[in-house]
Amino acid sequence: MTVDEYQKIITSFQQLLFNNVPLSSDHQFKIRLGLQQLIDSCDDLELHQSIWAKIVYLFPNQYIPPLRVPKNFSIYDFDQKTMEQYLIAEKL
Repeated sequence: MTVDEYQKIITSFQQLLFNNVPLSSDHQFKIRLGLQQLIDSCDDLELHQSIWAKIVYLFPNQYIPPLRVPKNFSIYDFDQKTMEQYLIAEKL
């Protein structure tokens, strides 16, 4: 997917989240920042994954933000730190 397509997906995701989950304005602000970081980093897979792993705790389980990944993506391509953060997030 293109960067523009990913940005549209993230924008729709954010609207869906904010329309369906009551969050404080501070929490919404942190989510907006995190989602913008995802958009800004989506051309650098390693950085993108790292940012995702650092912000995923902000989101309710049913609203986990999407990653922009190559078609041949596998979680086994994560570096050790990202894999640890991913496994922690998966348990939430």
